[in-house]
Amino acid sequence: MTSFEINGRAVSVRTPEDAPLLWAIRDELGLKGTKFGCGIGLCGACTVHVAGRATRSCITSVGAVAGASITTIEGLDPNGRHPLQMAWVELQVPQCGYCQPGQIMQAATLLQDYPDPTDRDIDAAMAGNLCRCMTYPRIRRAIKLADDSFRPMEDVPSVAALQANGGRVVSSREAQTIAGDTVFVSGEIPRNSGFEVGLPGQHRRTEDGKGWEPDELLMDERFIAVNVRNKGLVVLTACSHAGVINVLTQARACFPGVKLHAVLGGLHLSGINERVIPQTVKALHGFDLDVIAAGHCTGWRAMAALANAFGDTKLAPLAVGKRLRF
Repeated sequence: MTSFEINGRAVSVRTPEDAPLLWAIRDELGLKGTKFGCGIGLCGACTVHVAGRATRSCITSVGAVAGASITTIEGLDPNGRHPLQMAWVELQVPQCGYCQPGQIMQAATLLQDYPDPTDRDIDAAMAGNLCRCMTYPRIRRAIKLADDSFRPMEDVPSVAALQANGGRVVSSREAQTIAGDTVFVSGEIPRNSGFEVGLPGQHRRTEDGKGWEPDELLMDERFIAVNVRNKGLVVLTACSHAGVINVLTQARACFPGVKLHAVLGGLHLSGINERVIPQTVKALHGFDLDVIAAGHCTGWRAMAALANAFGDTKLAPLAVGKRLRF
């Protein structure tokens, strides 16, 4: 028997002393938040706190923690309202979610050491915690915890900075064509669906850079479209802050008589926008798409709804490195 304290509770476990602490936590104590990933301490999914420090439980033996105080994700806050957990929810950091308990536990140690961490601090501390869904930008934003209401994204490069690096900046509300007139870049996207309301709570800096103002509609959102011979229009939505139904409606209006073949990108149906999943899935039937390649901010609940509605013949979930041919 090995005794230690876990989440403020004294326990004794029968798991062999030379076995990984992870086995005792999950199999004997039933705390399933801590995950098994690689088994060699390289991915961070199994991270817990031992004596307040982030520790890989898959390579730490039970015997090594005798008498120690251990905290798992379940014990970080009894009500799940640790500032990091709140930030993770607010920013909808997870995609599949498997690695996120370990990410949060590692981040909690980081904030003990650096209450106001820089990007470099975050990158150094979180380098050993891997995320196959590539949620690293959202993880960084959640960790920063600039204040209790606004968590700024990284600044968009200025026009001058883009030009200094060889860019030709076009600022217009009207549609454009690029790449020898083979690629269509939309203008502002009308918001006509009635249920797609952008990103509730989104704000932007005021023009003088000193304050904040609501920016829930994100009117600078654009889509890209290419008319593929013998297929039809392939529409890239980016993050679909405008709403994928609004995007497809505008694409059809811009190309009357051209079949909509495919839509690719994030459909922005995670977090607070999960409430419009039913309306979105229903409306998508009206476009008779051959391919729905959804990923990123679509969210797992929406992916399940899309799979049920369209099946594998039309739904093609996106992933890092995936290639689609049209």
